[in-house]
Amino acid sequence: MDISVILDTMLVLFGITGLGYGANKAGILDEISNGRISRLVLNVTTPLMIINAVFSESLTGDKSEIIIIFLLGIGMYAILPVFARIAVKLMRISPNDSGTYEMMLIFANTSFIGYPIMKSLFGDWAVFYSSILNMPFNFLVFTYGVYLISRNSKDTFKFGAREILNPGVVASLVALLIYFTGITLPDSIIRIMGIVGDTTVPLSMLTIGSSLALIPVKDLFREPRLYILSAIKLLIMPSVCYLLLSLVMKDQFLINMITINVGLPAGTMTVMISNQYNGNTRMASIGVFITTLASVATVPLIAYLFMA
Repeated sequence: MDISVILDTMLVLFGITGLGYGANKAGILDEISNGRISRLVLNVTTPLMIINAVFSESLTGDKSEIIIIFLLGIGMYAILPVFARIAVKLMRISPNDSGTYEMMLIFANTSFIGYPIMKSLFGDWAVFYSSILNMPFNFLVFTYGVYLISRNSKDTFKFGAREILNPGVVASLVALLIYFTGITLPDSIIRIMGIVGDTTVPLSMLTIGSSLALIPVKDLFREPRLYILSAIKLLIMPSVCYLLLSLVMKDQFLINMITINVGLPAGTMTVMISNQYNGNTRMASIGVFITTLASVATVPLIAYLFMA
């Protein structure tokens, strides 16, 4: 395991977040711009990143193996919401905050942090496999994730065709169609999707940094349950996942890949969606910040304990 790669990834992440923080303090970003950038990320850059991911690796691999990984991803994202609901109940989180807590437990930072870690631990090909494993993420985060954030917000959210078939979900379906049919697109279009999609990570992290700038530093220590959430998310969940998978599976790579994905810090989409749907952006930003900071130590620890 190359710990230096993981540490470098974390440093880059906090560097961009710091720029967002500074931009807010300098008056370049504010609460209004945070909301606008969040809408841009959710409706434009993320969908293009999802579709472009299909073209980032060779499509000539074993389709049956890809289907197995995809089905494992469905199973993973079917179990995580149940686990998150139980954990939140045990933590006695208030109804107003429970959706944010559940979302942070379910949805991890699988792209910016997850993919580099997959590459450093297992090689380039693991990045593609991880993207297949997390395809259900793209559907669930824009449906169940939006529901969790908005169910106690000022604006009542109701499911309908427009909400379910949002840009993120449509992009996920298009990506699956392209992969299984082998549809090709002109290089210029792929390059456009790649360039715009690559802005997702910096825009997301800049927005998180800017959102954190709106929170007094002392508030980082006023949410003790977020530290409990971090322990559950980063240590308990991947440990339980590894032990359970070891009982029912023999493929060590798949066990390790799923375990690492489960133990990643809370994803930036929690903040993005909170911004757009009037959720508790303050709580989400603090939670993402704390889990990401703690993951600098916990991800190498999990890898060392179970995969050495």
